[in-house]
Amino acid sequence: MIIVRLMGGMGNQLFQYATAFALSKRKSEPLVLDTRFFDHYTLHGGYKLDHFNISARILSKEEESLYPNWQANLLLRYPIIDRAFKKWHVERQFTYQDRIYRMKRGQALLGYWQSELYFQEYRKEISAEFTLKEQSSVTAQQISVAMQGGNSVAVHIRRGDYLSNPSALRTHGICSLGYYNHAMSLLNERINDAQFYIFSDDIAWAKENIKIGKTSKNLIFIEGESVETDFWLMTQSKHHIIANSTFSWWGAWLANNTDEQLVICPSPWFDDKNLSETDLIPKSWIRLNKDLPV
Repeated sequence: MIIVRLMGGMGNQLFQYATAFALSKRKSEPLVLDTRFFDHYTLHGGYKLDHFNISARILSKEEESLYPNWQANLLLRYPIIDRAFKKWHVERQFTYQDRIYRMKRGQALLGYWQSELYFQEYRKEISAEFTLKEQSSVTAQQISVAMQGGNSVAVHIRRGDYLSNPSALRTHGICSLGYYNHAMSLLNERINDAQFYIFSDDIAWAKENIKIGKTSKNLIFIEGESVETDFWLMTQSKHHIIANSTFSWWGAWLANNTDEQLVICPSPWFDDKNLSETDLIPKSWIRLNKDLPV
């Protein structure tokens, strides 16, 4: 079996699942999820994959004893010592690593695995796994119809913990208002009658600041829906302006679009110079400086 340790927010969990799912398909092994990280982690809503139509099962209590929590916690801090712990296959650096295909039977994946290179050949199957169990609201369904019928652009603005959590702020930084202004202007030039659908964890700030030139025309602010519904709606859009957030990364990647899809993403993705975005950003996406002035 292929075991994967799930960690972090929903976007992180989707990366971990997708990578392990692809590996399980390549090796013809069942996929098993280790969700113990969320026993004491409640940020971002905790474990989120139970909202999706995933096929994997959860690690049993008997199996848990073979993969002690303390080992996983230690290896996350000191991945260089992974050779001393034979039960774990650890991500050693934040880029695509083909050594994952040489992992030994019985090992559990431990890392973030943030690159489509791990799973892009199983895109169709992964898209099916990441459909929501819950039916969306009538309002959300109406928005979806409008998005699919027009030249929709999903715009994701993440502030929240990126501002309130010093560690998150140091790691990621915030996309500037100038980034969003320039991105929207760019797509307005390239897309006829673009309709911008604004998603944010700070919708009040977005309403106050996001405009196209000096007007709010063609702006639709999405509010009052669950996190999962917001995510689903992002996948219904034809084009995307994303934040430096794996949440909107997946919203863009899962969108069922043609080669005409335009995705603008922030660069650098990380403020932490020790983290690389080299394999995180798909080659077809348009990179735009996230620190642009207004």
